[in-house]
Amino acid sequence: MGLQTAHPSMAITHLQAGWYLWLGRNKSKREDYGGALTCYERVLHFFPKHLRALANLGNCLDHQGRYAEAIDFYGRALQQRPDYPDVHARLGVIFCHLQRYQESVDSLNRAFRMKRSLKKVSCFGVTFAISLAYLGKTTDALEAYKAAAEHNPRDTKALAGLGWALLDLGNYADAELPLRTAIKLEPGYGKPYLHLSFVLGGLGKYDESLLVAEQFAALEPENPLAHSNVGWLLSETDRQGEAALAYERAIELNPSFANAYCELGRIRERLGQYQQAIDAEERALSLGQDPLAYCVMGLALQKQGNHERSIYFSEKATEFRPHFCEAWNSLGEAHLAMGQLEKAVACFGKVLELAPATPEVAELRLQIGNIQLKLGNTEAAQNQYQLLDAMGSDKASELRDAIAHLRCDA
Repeated sequence: MGLQTAHPSMAITHLQAGWYLWLGRNKSKREDYGGALTCYERVLHFFPKHLRALANLGNCLDHQGRYAEAIDFYGRALQQRPDYPDVHARLGVIFCHLQRYQESVDSLNRAFRMKRSLKKVSCFGVTFAISLAYLGKTTDALEAYKAAAEHNPRDTKALAGLGWALLDLGNYADAELPLRTAIKLEPGYGKPYLHLSFVLGGLGKYDESLLVAEQFAALEPENPLAHSNVGWLLSETDRQGEAALAYERAIELNPSFANAYCELGRIRERLGQYQQAIDAEERALSLGQDPLAYCVMGLALQKQGNHERSIYFSEKATEFRPHFCEAWNSLGEAHLAMGQLEKAVACFGKVLELAPATPEVAELRLQIGNIQLKLGNTEAAQNQYQLLDAMGSDKASELRDAIAHLRCDA
C-alpha cells in the first residue's frame, strides 16, 4: 500500500487530471482565470503534453493580458495538433491586440478554413475585420464587418465596426443606421457615439453631431479625442471661444496631442490671437511635421506683418501638401505685401487651379486683375475682367473701371 501511495496508478492519475481539468473550466466560467490557471498547471504536472490543458491555459493567460505566455502555450498545443482551429482563432485575436495584423489575418483565415462556424463567432469575425482594416484592405474589412453583423445582429462591436468601415469609405448615409442601432442596444458603449458624430458632421449636420459628440465626452470624460471632437464641432458652428476650451481640455489630458495643438492654433488665428496661435503651432510642430500647423503659422505671421517668416511656413505647408489651397492663398498674400507681385499672381492662380469653385473666386480674379494692372499687363487684366463678366459677378465692373482708368492715365 505504501508503494501504491508513493506511485499512484495511471488510472488514479487520469482521474486527478480530469478533476483539475473540470475544476479549471468551472473557474474560467466564473472568470476566475488565476484559479483556473493553477488547475491547468496541475494537469500539465501529470501530463505535460495534455492538449486541452495547454489550450485552456493559453486562454487564461490571454484573458489576463499575458499575451507572450499565451502564444507560447498555444504553440505547444499546436505542436500536438496543428489543425486545432480554435487555437488558431485565439492566436488571431492575440496578434490583433499586439498590432501584428498580418499574422492575425493569417491565423484567423487558417481557423475559418478548418472550422467555418468560427467565422460566426463575433469576437473572431470582428477581430478579422479590424486586422483587415489596419492592413489597408478597406473593402475586405467592410465585407467582414457586414458578415459579423449579419451573424450577430445584436452585437454592438460588430455594428459599430460596420458603421466605422462605411464611414471610412465615405458612405455616410449607410453608416448612420448601424451606429444608431449599436447605441440603442448598448447606450454605455462609447465608440458608436464618436463615429456617429463623424458621420453627422460629414453630412453637414453639425448641431446634431455636436450633441452626439458631447454624449461621447460625457461617457468618456478622460478621453482627449472626445474633447477634441467637441472642439472641432464647436468651431464648425462658430463657437470659437468654447472650441478653444475643449481643445485645451484635450491637451490637458494628453500633452502630446499634436493635432489638438494644431487645431487650437487655427482657432486662435481666427480669433485674432496671433501670438497664441503661433505658440500653439510651434508646440504642434515640436511633436511632428504637419502641413496644417505650417499653414496656420504662415497665416498668423502674415497677420502680424512678419511676411518673410510667413512665406517660409506657408511654403513648407505646400511642400508637404501641394494641393493645400489655404496655404497657397496665404503665400500669395505675403508675397503681395512684400511687393513680389509676379509671385503673388502665381500663388493666387494656383488657388484657382486647385479650387475653381471656391466661394472667393471673384475676389481672387479681381485681385489678380489689379496686380496685373500694377505689372502693366493690361491684356492679362482684361482676361480676368472677361471671366468675371461671364460669371455675372459685380466685381467685373470694378475691374473694368480700373482698366479704363489706367488707359486714361496712359
